Amino acid sequence: MDEDRHTVSYSELENETIADLKQKYDLDEPVNRRVYSTWSRYAVPQLRAQAKKDKLSVDRYRQRIWLAHRIVLGLDLAVRPSVDEYQEAAGSFTWTHQRLERWSYMTAGTPRRGIQIDRESLMDAAAEYLAQPELRTDFLDWVFIDSLLYGELDSFMKQVVSGGIFGSINWAYLLADGGEMRYYSLRLLFGVLGFCMRYLLLPAITVWLLVTNQLSAALWTGGAFVLYLLYRALTMPARISLWRNRKKAFMLLEQMHNAYMLAEPPVLNPTRLKAAVDEATAKGVAFPTPALSLVDRLVTINPTVSLPFSTESEPPPGVRL
Repeated sequence: MDEDRHTVSYSELENETIADLKQKYDLDEPVNRRVYSTWSRYAVPQLRAQAKKDKLSVDRYRQRIWLAHRIVLGLDLAVRPSVDEYQEAAGSFTWTHQRLERWSYMTAGTPRRGIQIDRESLMDAAAEYLAQPELRTDFLDWVFIDSLLYGELDSFMKQVVSGGIFGSINWAYLLADGGEMRYYSLRLLFGVLGFCMRYLLLPAITVWLLVTNQLSAALWTGGAFVLYLLYRALTMPARISLWRNRKKAFMLLEQMHNAYMLAEPPVLNPTRLKAAVDEATAKGVAFPTPALSLVDRLVTINPTVSLPFSTESEPPPGVRL
């Protein structure tokens, strides 16, 4: 009887809270609609189940669901969709697992990705959630783990493909503006032009000068080409080092990608996820501390399985990028 009474009280409270939310927030606005949908379909059912288990008072339960709404709102503001196509694919959800094609280099860190993560705001929202241990649910743990891991993967991918991490500029990436075919066409064009400028231009000029009996000028251009070849030989170790750094960066990307894929719902294996995250961290990946803390907590609660979504609802569809 006591459990039935609590169930009725919780249901009444949820109806009251929903009415208050509809008065406070315009649910015709996309952000409010996403937050309400995510909160009501995924956060509240698990909070209700935990409240029944803990036999919470109605007032304590009210505090929890309002805090959960505030945290989901903070999350949404940090990972807000940047293009309509993403929202159409994901539906009315604050966050959905990103099923990255191998690899989605061209759109990394750009609005074309469909979402633009404010990593600082996301870290703040995660810190607020971690500061409220009574709000812990498998769903909220997952949504922060998934978005934090993805945010780091997306940011690092952009640094690698743009050349920023190597102290250089990948002009093909900048000029391609997210277009894959355009990017590879520019890479081919720049490669051919670079080879011609390095190894064909000066010899061709030298030959032309010789043919036209301009021996003095031909000696200068020929000498310049020899000096350039000497310079290339002397800087060979630096280029080999850069090549190794690029190879290592792409290996780290693969490690990060593998770890992120293990966060795909509906069923997570916390032990395997932690092993992948730890392996990537040992290789040099700097995942956000809140993500590491949340993964550790998942393993402590249940090392073999985590179910982010209640049996009452299906997870939102993943978005292929």
